[in-house]
Amino acid sequence: YRATTGGATGRVATAIATTPEGPIRLVAVCIPWSSAHVSTGRKDATSWSEHLDCLDHLDSLAAGFDPAIPTVVAGDFNQRLPRARQPKAVAGRLVDVIGARWTIHTAGDVEHGPLIDHIASDLVCTGLNTWPGRTDEVRLSDHSGVVCRLGRPNAHRV
Repeated sequence: YRATTGGATGRVATAIATTPEGPIRLVAVCIPWSSAHVSTGRKDATSWSEHLDCLDHLDSLAAGFDPAIPTVVAGDFNQRLPRARQPKAVAGRLVDVIGARWTIHTAGDVEHGPLIDHIASDLVCTGLNTWPGRTDEVRLSDHSGVVCRLGRPNAHRV
């Protein structure tokens, strides 16, 4: 599945992967930043409107997920967790949509954080690694990198 409407257009994609332990749903996201399409692009949005529209789309999509299939949501959430400068209502909506369904493994005090790229799932995180988006000589990204080792409770690694 790939979103084709509103703030989620081209920013939400899902797939089911087959693993030795069974199927896993992968949800890739790039939730729009606070000023998406405000003064650039289409120039028809208000601050946080595209972000909230994308979260609404993700909420509707996730409501139809089969709970028997574990889910991993990963990508650019464009919010620091816990809340930093984003409006309380925007931070609350992210928690309602993602944090109420899945554990956000990358929230809180992590090395090279606070992060805006996150990994959330209904699996167990058995290892979290981050790395900076720059070296002393080169800026690789304006984001830090993150990877999570995930597994089912009392099962092999996924």
